[in-house]
Amino acid sequence: HLLDQDPTLDDTFEPETARSGTPTFPRDGRYLTSRYDPEREAADEMRRVLERHGETPDLLVVFGIAGGYLVREALATGCKTVHCVEPDPAVLWTTLSMVDLTEPIVAKKLRIVVDPEDLYLDLKYRSRMRPDLEFTAAPGYRKPYAALIEKVHQRIATLIRNTDILAQTSLIKNKDWFSYSVENFDVFAAHPGVEVLRQEFIGVPWVVVAAGPSLDKNVRELARYRDRVAIISVGTALRKLVQHDIVPDIVVALESNDIRSQFDGIDGLDRTFAALDLQCHPALWHYPFKGIFGFSGAASSNLWFIRALQRVRSLIPAGGSVATASFSLTSIIGADPIILVGQDLAYSRDGAMHAAGIGSMGAEDIDPNSEDWDPQSAELRQKGFHWIEGYNGDQVLTQTNLRNYQIWYEQSVPVIKALGRRAVNCTEGGARIRGFEQMPLAECLAELPTLEIDVRGRLEKLHAPTPIDAAKIRDSLKQHRHETLRLRRLLSDAMKKKKKGLEECA
Repeated sequence: HLLDQDPTLDDTFEPETARSGTPTFPRDGRYLTSRYDPEREAADEMRRVLERHGETPDLLVVFGIAGGYLVREALATGCKTVHCVEPDPAVLWTTLSMVDLTEPIVAKKLRIVVDPEDLYLDLKYRSRMRPDLEFTAAPGYRKPYAALIEKVHQRIATLIRNTDILAQTSLIKNKDWFSYSVENFDVFAAHPGVEVLRQEFIGVPWVVVAAGPSLDKNVRELARYRDRVAIISVGTALRKLVQHDIVPDIVVALESNDIRSQFDGIDGLDRTFAALDLQCHPALWHYPFKGIFGFSGAASSNLWFIRALQRVRSLIPAGGSVATASFSLTSIIGADPIILVGQDLAYSRDGAMHAAGIGSMGAEDIDPNSEDWDPQSAELRQKGFHWIEGYNGDQVLTQTNLRNYQIWYEQSVPVIKALGRRAVNCTEGGARIRGFEQMPLAECLAELPTLEIDVRGRLEKLHAPTPIDAAKIRDSLKQHRHETLRLRRLLSDAMKKKKKGLEECA
């Protein structure tokens, strides 16, 4: 995957031997690691991190991988996840050639990027609404890479700011999410979960249809080759597809917002299956779909519901959007190839965020003649806009949330490729997603044979109610109620003690 991003990564060089007998990394007249004892240097640096942070941070961002000393020390110290930025491809490749970091990389405990803009941190808030996060740069990198280290700080600040917004949204929306989860609990339990679909479509080509502006030109090709692929669609693209006589095999929804406008008046709902999130708007569960499969993409908020139903395998990595959740679903069912369509992740040249006739859906179009479109605009980044590499090698304008989805795809695709499956981006516009093959949709679909499997027939066969143990569910819910009431009493006692303490201090 790293080679896909930068072919120069196969450049290597010969390290020197430090006085301790371990390799040390000279580079351009300087040493990136200690000439005396690189392992001790890394241990000393981690001690400083622990002193500064007060304890072992869950997430540590490290600048510099030379020799793997600091990242290995961080993992050995107990950091749950380490993100490493290594700007020198030769240093990165030499380190990976010398040090076996396969286990932490595969376990997603270690993530490595070359460009600070590729950092994507799954931040978890702890006390005082701050993430358990720390940053350090290997000592030998600090002076020569000072400017790039500052970019890492800026990227981290951006990610924290974005997560702050999401956290505030969660606080505002949490009541709705919880209420909808409770309201949907019985219908969720009555329908099978997506776990029944796991590995049921091995080798079947699936197209993931999103609603980006490029869908306008690709929807006709999709109609032309409909008999060669199975289709999973986001709700926003459904009306566009049906207008071209394309009824997807599965339509996905996870929003708690009222998105009934995406489904009202749509012909063919009784011929498509739906994959619905536990906390999506309750009205969606009552449309006349051919069948519904339940899932949860919000593991932290819904995990107790899912555990009560013994449906943990219905949790999927949603990735933050309906399209990324759809991609995850095609991954677990065994799709090969997985083909992206309409996943622009950027504005079109005329400023559109969605295909014609779909509407903004909360993402406003922009005026290409405004200063927002100026790549030199000083306000561009402050407003959350970024210029990134486009599908065709040009520069395209995107927003921070879309950029994060792009990075999510790039971090997810190596798993698909490691399984020997193909992931093809046939969007033909918008942002480039590194790690994916790129080709015109017509070319990709033309090389596929006509489907031999009856996709909807298979889905219908799998759509059988999942047996549940009602007694166990009742016991689980009673236990959760007991724990919730206990927590409520503890919070009430704490508030009383706080009030009493303030009165005594007054």
